[in-house]
Amino acid sequence: MSHADEELDAPAEGLGPARVSAALESCGCFVIRNAMPLETIEAIEGRVLDGYAALDAGHQAGTLSPETERRCHSYGILRPFEDDLPLGDGQPMRMAMEALIRQPLLTDIIRRYLGERVTQLMEACHVRRQGPDQIGRPVPPHQDASVMRMQAGRLLNFWVPLTDGAGHSAPGLEFYPKSLDAIVNCSRRGATGELRQRMYSNFEIDEAAIREAVGDVEPWSPVLNRGDVICLDGWSIHRTGFKPSMSRMRYNFEMRFCRSEDLTPAMPGETRAFPLDRQAA
Repeated sequence: MSHADEELDAPAEGLGPARVSAALESCGCFVIRNAMPLETIEAIEGRVLDGYAALDAGHQAGTLSPETERRCHSYGILRPFEDDLPLGDGQPMRMAMEALIRQPLLTDIIRRYLGERVTQLMEACHVRRQGPDQIGRPVPPHQDASVMRMQAGRLLNFWVPLTDGAGHSAPGLEFYPKSLDAIVNCSRRGATGELRQRMYSNFEIDEAAIREAVGDVEPWSPVLNRGDVICLDGWSIHRTGFKPSMSRMRYNFEMRFCRSEDLTPAMPGETRAFPLDRQAA
């Protein structure tokens, strides 16, 4: 079963939080077009390219710490909420990312979907890259709620491309547009043997489990450009959208939030309150 793309895809201008929240509740996802100012996106993109160049140089020279080698280079991640990554004007990248999320439309979506007491999941707010030649790196089908070890509640991910043509000439994001309310069983296999070459295999959902959860709903992989943003519910099954014809590296950043009352001691990493009534500091 397919869906009407226009139900889950709309320009930011004239869009209200009620429509996005309703789509998240029914389908678990929504694409907002032209939601981010390109000037800021381009400034972040430039600093991201510099950051990855430095990361690759450190890898080649063997000067990265074991933690940075594993968490950042191996997984293709930059951590602007942990590391100092200033933009050209000296502003920390994390402040620019937060300012983008704090624009009225996205703040209203957070408030509508998560309520007034919101927590930012710092462990899951980062920059990511994915290229067509990175064997084993594409993220397999999974749920953010499973990765964050949530058992109940709501989690919201804003997935922001820093590359034009994500989903066409560069890897994008593929998701099954059906709302779920529980973790789909995955075996959490250790990365041993041949699985060692496939990152994230410990929370991969296999095809049989996907079909049991979503029925005949078909996956959707929209083409995304700079300025767009995907709103993704934490129970939604999604993965890297990859095709052999893709030839370009994709860069994006991700910001994840949950209702404060849904936090549990099992959830990994640092968290902090995300007040909705003030500017990023």
